[in-house]
Amino acid sequence: MRIPALAVLVLVAACSSQETTREGYYSGLRPLGEPRTEALATRGWLNARTLQIHGAIETPEPGDLILPGVIIGYHFRSTDDLQGEIVPPPVPGRCREVLLMIRDRRVIEADRQPPGGEYLRGLFDPETELFHPNSRGVVRPDGTGSSN
Repeated sequence: MRIPALAVLVLVAACSSQETTREGYYSGLRPLGEPRTEALATRGWLNARTLQIHGAIETPEPGDLILPGVIIGYHFRSTDDLQGEIVPPPVPGRCREVLLMIRDRRVIEADRQPPGGEYLRGLFDPETELFHPNSRGVVRPDGTGSSN
């Protein structure tokens, strides 16, 4: 039994992995032997106060402080700086200075060396478990990022 050339081509295309760009669009097929750099990515946003990730289809509540980006599995990567009003914590005395690691939403002490990846500087309230960023600017691994 001979397999038509078109069937072979469809089979090869279906078995290849797809790579996504920073913006979440497919950039084409990749050979099976090459390592994957990312899983399927979808647009979304991070609520910078609650640290919850939401799909782009969800509408933020009024007053939410959002960070637009791309959801990659359980991880997040920003595509812009924070949007919304930065409000100081209600009880600053109980907050500690931290770095919010955007990729996995880990909060680490501000005096530690960031392990790499994007982060925001701010205050974390352990009682309410809310993050209060100091600025809108995301600090990127290469040291770039705005400080507004």
